[in-house]
This record gives sequence, C-alpha cells and structure tokens, in this order.
Amino acid sequence: MEPMIGVRAACRATGRAQASHDRRHRQTPVPVWPVRVRRVQPRALSEAERATVRALLSSPGFVDKAPATIYHELLDEGV
Repeated sequence: MEPMIGVRAACRATGRAQASHDRRHRQTPVPVWPVRVRRVQPRALSEAERATVRALLSSPGFVDKAPATIYHELLDEGV
C-alpha cells in the first residue's frame, strides 16, 4: 500500500502513527546505549541492618501488620 499512496496516507488509512512506521523502517542502525552501572546508594542499609529489619518484620508480633504500623509502634516503644 505504501508505494502506491505514500507513507503518510498509508499510515492514516491504517491508523498507525507515522513515527512508528519511520522507526520500524529506518535505514540507520539502532543506537547503542552504554550499560549503566548500578551504584550503591550512600544511605542504603547494610546487609546486617537489612537482616535485622527482615527478622523484626517476620517476628510473630508484627507478621500481620503493615510496615508503617510497625514503625509507629516501635517509635511508641522507644526502640
């Protein structure tokens, strides 16, 4: 259909965006993006702190509660 009526008219007739057609049929190679290295956040918890938090969240007293609720209960207890 494209060679007979042109790209714009063919896209309009099929309901396809012309930009999508252009991306699919481009002659240049797809740009290569550099691989991003995942950096450790400076304020992230250490593995020991994560293990402590997981153990606390999995304890019988807190297992059925939301983390925000646990946080406020621990603040009330002074932990």
